[in-house]
Amino acid sequence: MVEHVPDPHPGPGEIRVRVAAAGANPVDWKVRSGAVQEVFPVDLPAIPGRDAVSVVDEMGATRAST
Repeated sequence: MVEHVPDPHPGPGEIRVRVAAAGANPVDWKVRSGAVQEVFPVDLPAIPGRDAVSVVDEMGATRAST
C-alpha cells in the first residue's frame, strides 16, 4: 500500500536532508541475517543501511544559546 503524507519540516535545532543515493554494505546483510549476532547484537529484524549521500534541504529555527 502506498500512502501520501505531507512533507516533514524540521523543528528548532533540526535539519531535513534529501537523500540522493543509498547503499548497503556486506556488513548490513550479515547483521540483518543474524550472522554476526555474537559480535554485533541487534534486535532482529534489523533495518540495514547507514550509508547515504544527501544534502541539507531545509533547516529549522536556530536554537537560542543558554
